[in-house]
Amino acid sequence: MMKKILAVLMILALMLPACAFAQTQSATAKGFGGDVTVTLTIDGANLTNVTIEGTSETPAIGGAAMEKLAEAMVAGNRVDVDAIAGATMTSNATLSAAAEALAASEATTIVGGGDSAAAVEK
Repeated sequence: MMKKILAVLMILALMLPACAFAQTQSATAKGFGGDVTVTLTIDGANLTNVTIEGTSETPAIGGAAMEKLAEAMVAGNRVDVDAIAGATMTSNATLSAAAEALAASEATTIVGGGDSAAAVEK
């Protein structure tokens, strides 16, 4: 009987990570041309998607920087990536909004390297 209980407990423990849910959190900061909004999608301990909107940012400079920052965040599983040279204000707004969105999420434990990488739910 004890072996059956132990087996059931082990199965439940293995299933626990699968019970994690994806969450989405957004935050906004002031960029070069206007507001920059970052939306993070966090699934378990993974940053699975980052969307950055800044319709008033210069498309060739700020727009390009936002694309690179989103790619770097997902690839590194972190929000504290390097700013893009030549787009300092847009980069800083993006990084600030991303950190704020992460802080407002259900994330409590940082994983993946860095001070504000991704999350493990509460």
